[in-house]
Amino acid sequence: MQKIVEYDLLSKIFLIISLLLIVVSFFYKYWSLYQFAIIFLAVFMYLITSIIHHYFDKSLTLEVGLEYVLIALLTFLVVFGLAI
Repeated sequence: MQKIVEYDLLSKIFLIISLLLIVVSFFYKYWSLYQFAIIFLAVFMYLITSIIHHYFDKSLTLEVGLEYVLIALLTFLVVFGLAI
């Protein structure tokens, strides 16, 4: 039970960091390389955290993995499109 609580807290911390990175990317409006790297890192952290969560929850299937990859791609495209 202790590991589940620690993992849940770590998962929430990574999610908050991802959201903060996306907000920070808007401050680099004229440096598109930094902006691209920040947004990519945030989306990658979201993707890895969500896949690890489902792996430990024993609910990771091909459909769930594909859903998270597509959502991450869509999020990247939308946020990068707004940030330009």
